[in-house]
Amino acid sequence: HPVPGSPISEQYRTLRTNLLFSTNGGWSKAAYVITSPGPSEGKSVTASNLAVTMAMAGLRVLLIDADLRRPRLHETFNLPNSVGLSTLLSTDPSQISSDMSRGVMPQNLLECLQDTEIPGLRVITSGFVPLNPTEVLGSVAMQHWFEIFKSSKNVDIVLFDTPPCLVVADSAVLAAAVKAPVVLVIEAGETRRAAATRAKEQMD
Repeated sequence: HPVPGSPISEQYRTLRTNLLFSTNGGWSKAAYVITSPGPSEGKSVTASNLAVTMAMAGLRVLLIDADLRRPRLHETFNLPNSVGLSTLLSTDPSQISSDMSRGVMPQNLLECLQDTEIPGLRVITSGFVPLNPTEVLGSVAMQHWFEIFKSSKNVDIVLFDTPPCLVVADSAVLAAAVKAPVVLVIEAGETRRAAATRAKEQMD
């Protein structure tokens, strides 16, 4: 991640502040879906560095790899990926509700939450690659888990890293399912103007 005090680090702090205050008017619970028009435009790097910057500000951040096609976050943070988001989404939603109604944190969630070397930053990796990524991201189970993430006393911010939105519909479906704003990452001098415009129109 960027060296503290560097110009890049300062830009991530500015992005952090702008996001949090534009959506909520202050430092309160928030969630963001991070995507880009096409591949290799920096969305996973942005998601990771934004998560680190938020955690370094004292926020408790949950970074989720919702790219169930070409996951990267487990490599970025050097974490195992034997269980993760897809593991949670294969759980019966009624069992989730039953656990939560009894005030019990679901065991499989505890197994999927991974600490990083950054205090306050935890990651849920992708887990196994499912056959139907778009459907599971828009499922009732995803909505249930998101409510659990949001209601956790140990989570202030939820960040979803998702696939490119002009390649597959995953990010749009997820954003609609969890009703979260979208951060669209474009690469200066590389992303085509028409692609950026189409991506914005799609998300609108």
